[in-house]
Amino acid sequence: ANWKLLFENFSECFHCPPVHPELCEIATLFWDAGAWGLRTDAARNPLQSARPRYKPGAATLTMDGTARIPPFKGLSAEERTNLYQSATFRPNFFLNVHPDYVNSHQMLATGPESVRMIYDWLFEPESLARPEFDLDHYVALWDLTNRQDARNCEWQQEGLHARPLRHRNFVPQEQGC
Repeated sequence: ANWKLLFENFSECFHCPPVHPELCEIATLFWDAGAWGLRTDAARNPLQSARPRYKPGAATLTMDGTARIPPFKGLSAEERTNLYQSATFRPNFFLNVHPDYVNSHQMLATGPESVRMIYDWLFEPESLARPEFDLDHYVALWDLTNRQDARNCEWQQEGLHARPLRHRNFVPQEQGC
């Protein structure tokens, strides 16, 4: 897909509840800010809402919400339960900050309908040395979500090539239209 479709897809999460149920299971803020449940306070400023970003009992954004490493040093108790910040940096960089890791996505256009994505995960050096550290544990949810987004954007790209709709009556009730 064109890199602009991917950028737009990442910049909003109205599609998150129907496209990313696994993500929304853990990051419950998307149920409020997403297309299936716009709340007034969340719609005004979803990232500043006092509501926890994760489901009860979850510590970070992983498939099951568990953390295998401690949170970043210096975080308050509230930040440990509420920290999930995403940001876009135009033209091609996304950043996600969690209590125990940071991940980034960089897009490099390879053509008008293709893009190369580069994903990086950042951890404190001490966390990498811990025996319980498991990179796959942290990558799994993002891998699934990114594959879902890629398919979503592929469908959008296909739609751009669809023949224009010719208006006609599709059901008998439309005859007078």
